[in-house]
Amino acid sequence: MTEGEISKGQPIVIAGMHRSGTSLTASILQKSGVDIGEKLLGSGTGNSKGHFEDVDFLSLHQEFLVSQGVSSEGWTSLSKVIVSEQLTAKAKSLLGERSQKPTLWGWKDPRTVLFLDFWHELIPNAKFVFVYRVPWEVVDSLFKRGDPAFINNPKLAVQVWSAYNTAVLDFYTRNPDCSVLLNVENLQRPGNELISVVVKKLGIPLNPLGEDVYLPGEMHDEVSKTHRPALLSRYFPDALELYQKLESVADLPAYEKPFRQRNASAEETYEDWVFQDWLMSQRHLAAKRRVQVELQQTQGELQQTQGALQQTQGELQQTQAELQRTQSELQQMQAALQQTQGSLQQTQAALRQAEETVMSMESSKFWKARQLWMRIKSAIGLNYA
Repeated sequence: MTEGEISKGQPIVIAGMHRSGTSLTASILQKSGVDIGEKLLGSGTGNSKGHFEDVDFLSLHQEFLVSQGVSSEGWTSLSKVIVSEQLTAKAKSLLGERSQKPTLWGWKDPRTVLFLDFWHELIPNAKFVFVYRVPWEVVDSLFKRGDPAFINNPKLAVQVWSAYNTAVLDFYTRNPDCSVLLNVENLQRPGNELISVVVKKLGIPLNPLGEDVYLPGEMHDEVSKTHRPALLSRYFPDALELYQKLESVADLPAYEKPFRQRNASAEETYEDWVFQDWLMSQRHLAAKRRVQVELQQTQGELQQTQGALQQTQGELQQTQAELQRTQSELQQMQAALQQTQGSLQQTQAALRQAEETVMSMESSKFWKARQLWMRIKSAIGLNYA
């Protein structure tokens, strides 16, 4: 497949920042008739239904990133990553396989955001579906998942969110006719708004959904009801400004009140939040101390159990030694018994032989004559032999 060649089917690319609802978007489009691949990444932390990521495209994007010194997860503050000629050839080869599908086909991978212009040049007839989410919910989700990259550098989460969504906004602004941009909140509502927009704007024939794909509780937004959005907007105003730009151009923006209006009353109680965090940190420390005490108690009980186990093992070894001695004595007794039985058998054989000899003698003519002579001697009173 040469650069710029149009594939047989209609390619659809699903992308957005990690933890922004790209998996849910992909599952909806898959149920509506888009073939998003056969080898898909399975379920994991935060994605109980699966990631809906084509393993081949995922692996390719990871190669792109690692070749440029970026983590394979895509944790970077860059909005664009260069692809080498060697890996470009590999990408064309993969497209050559996928593009033979005569139906709607595509892939989903958040990392695609870092290579949007690259893919657009290779498949100019591709359509793009972008999904975004408020930064504080993405940051909260990343922290809950426990990705190591953010443990020592927590603010990297906001920087990555900004990098990805800057790339999305830039591409969407330059290519609005082949792109759909939506806030993930729209996927949490009944109905097929996403399907309707994709069909109407991109001219792609999709099947209506017979049921809602989204299940309540899948997208956690508890952090939006806390003071953290205000903290983020105060210390990372560029992130909030970027979010508002996305909202201003999106095909499906947020359906709730704007952030500043929703949090107006919360801003007035900022001082209370400071003390609330102070209180919560102390409560966490107290809980940590309780856990440490319980851990020490458990360790003590474990040591006692180990001591009892060692004692039991010692007793078991003694019992086994006694058993071995008993078995040895039993074997000796069995050997003696076998020897006695052998002697008995020999004695019984000798006895039988003697009995046979006596019987033979009694039945002989000499023996009978001798018996007659003995009776005659007795009768005539002869006492000598």
